[in-house]
Amino acid sequence: MTNLVEERTELVLEELDIKSLQVQVNKTLTNSQLSIDTSFFQHPEKAQFLIDIQPAFVQWLKTSGLSEADVIAISQRLPTYFTFAIHQEWGNRSQDYSPLQEQLDTPFTQANERTQAWFCYSSWLQKHVTLLITLPNIEP
Repeated sequence: MTNLVEERTELVLEELDIKSLQVQVNKTLTNSQLSIDTSFFQHPEKAQFLIDIQPAFVQWLKTSGLSEADVIAISQRLPTYFTFAIHQEWGNRSQDYSPLQEQLDTPFTQANERTQAWFCYSSWLQKHVTLLITLPNIEP
């Protein structure tokens, strides 16, 4: 997050209250559900925790004195920067993260993903059937 601010603004990081951002992000993450599955590896920019911390980041940017245009420009780039940063972290310390990947990449991973997809599709169908049943009877 600090890289985003540093690259985009004239603000001096040492003058910013980074601690308040850390506190707010940690508070948000404590109240969020954090899960890592294969979809996280495919699209880390769509991680729910990233979506959850975005409002805290936006608020911190505003209280740091940035213009509304800068706040929007910086905060919208957070998912891209996160993806880049996590890629760099993995490259620098892949041996630390390989057990995570091994745990998630089993012979049954694709079968489980297919089952979950069918479950979601079934729920979607059930929702639409219920909607059709509850609609008033319309005669031609």
